[in-house]
Amino acid sequence: MGWIFHFARRYDEAIQHYLRALDRDPNFLWALWQLGQAYTYKSMFEEATRTLEKAGTLSGRSPAVLGMLAYAYGVAGRAGEARKLLKKLTELSKREYVPPASVAWGNFGLGDRDQAFEWMEKAYQERSNALAYLGVWPVVDPFRSDPRFRSLLRRIGLTE
Repeated sequence: MGWIFHFARRYDEAIQHYLRALDRDPNFLWALWQLGQAYTYKSMFEEATRTLEKAGTLSGRSPAVLGMLAYAYGVAGRAGEARKLLKKLTELSKREYVPPASVAWGNFGLGDRDQAFEWMEKAYQERSNALAYLGVWPVVDPFRSDPRFRSLLRRIGLTE
């Protein structure tokens, strides 16, 4: 339910559902990851980064979680921390698989459209499942008017 409210931009209700799930299991990684995102979209940056940092630790530093943490740092004005995480993810991607969308998220958080869309193009080239949610993912809301975004939507068969 939390995810449905999340994509509907009903963040307060999403947060309530994620918190209920975490009441049952405080280490439920997926709920932590999504809760951190919902907090970010509500500009509750302290809660967001604390939650995503915990998710990052529980996940064993999952690139997907770290990409969202980089996004949260970026939109919270903590650009140095966002860039540091993005550097780690980029270096890691030379040795092992890192979902390109994860790096794109961090760049979106910094407002670096060119880098973000470069990584989104890599996600498109590898047919990343992250793109299935591109039409509804709040992380890209500020960039929906960019022609590269509309082109990407069309190429993957989605409409706005």
